[in-house]
Amino acid sequence: MEIELDSLLNDESNLGFHFCNTVDLYPNDKPSKLDPNQNSRGIVVEGLIPSNTGALSSASSTEQPAVFFSLGFKGTLGYMNRLLIRISRFQELIDNNPSYVNKFFKEELELYKEIKNDPNWVYIIANKYLERLSYIVLSLNGVTKEEYESMDDNSNIDYIIDDIDNATGVRQTPRNMHTLVGKRIEPTKIRKIEGSAIDILIRMFDLYKTKYPDSNYLDTEAWENRTIKTDLLTGFIEYEKRLKENNEIRLI
Repeated sequence: MEIELDSLLNDESNLGFHFCNTVDLYPNDKPSKLDPNQNSRGIVVEGLIPSNTGALSSASSTEQPAVFFSLGFKGTLGYMNRLLIRISRFQELIDNNPSYVNKFFKEELELYKEIKNDPNWVYIIANKYLERLSYIVLSLNGVTKEEYESMDDNSNIDYIIDDIDNATGVRQTPRNMHTLVGKRIEPTKIRKIEGSAIDILIRMFDLYKTKYPDSNYLDTEAWENRTIKTDLLTGFIEYEKRLKENNEIRLI
């Protein structure tokens, strides 16, 4: 069942947002993460299976599988800004981390070589990347570590709000949250948001600005001890709005 982004406005700060390849939502010919001997029945049937790995303290300092998500509109927009910053360093990624590029940006690699001298190349790459994605909203149960450890039955808990990320040594942020290690997100907790990923980001950006006129998605949490100064998301949203206003079709 799909849901409109606007209907999530009141509860958005407690919801998880996750983007995925649209083809992965529905039955496809990829191996199922539940049973590699079978074709996938899609996220809408199988749920989200933890596969991406990170050094997560909820298990150990070694790489462990979890489902990653952003918390609320602020976390989602902040993560997208972070992704744009990463794309802006595309040549550095190619030179220093080709396996990462091949895993996440394989389809954009040739395009980058063609348009890297275009002043809007970062936005063009981001647009191409987002074209194949959809956003889903996750209704998850999160508690503090103290609450989790004091519960007699914590089987319904999906994530620890104040978990320490061993990769950074600080508490995880709304931009980049993770579930408990190995925690599968059941399909009953997942809803696809109507519209394309780009349209959703544009609308979310506007809703956030209206709901929080005195706040900024670049604002960091008190425990982060850092400042984020680079804002590429505003330019990307303005770029996409101009394309839509002018009814431009990008031929790639």
